[in-house]
Amino acid sequence: MNLLIVADRGGLKAFKTSKEPDEKGIELLEEFLVEDDRGLYKDKVTDQAGNFRHWGATGEKATIDLENEHRALRKVTHDLIMVLKKYQPASWSFAAPTEINNASLDALDDDMKKHLRHNLKKDLMNIPPRDLMSHFEKK
Repeated sequence: MNLLIVADRGGLKAFKTSKEPDEKGIELLEEFLVEDDRGLYKDKVTDQAGNFRHWGATGEKATIDLENEHRALRKVTHDLIMVLKKYQPASWSFAAPTEINNASLDALDDDMKKHLRHNLKKDLMNIPPRDLMSHFEKK
């Protein structure tokens, strides 16, 4: 089995790929979404009385944003490892923005890495499945 995996801060999609003429070219196997923490900070961070005060004085917003980024990165990396363990592909291709790409691949063991055929540092999460394979064939 060959896999094509795309990821970004919002999640991960794993596709089975085939170049056999009698099969579809690409089929979605798994999709994982990272819980969306966007929204109004006043709805998430309040004092004990429920009031939202002194925003920015303590750098809370930057800390929350950074933690959300780290949480998303850990989730995507975890999902990537789970997909590779579950399907044990003969070869696989991966595309993710640079920060996610580097961190996710660094977390893999050598056995998982040795089957990696193509690696693109691009965000292809919103590309229609029928168009994904062409991005990897150009490489």
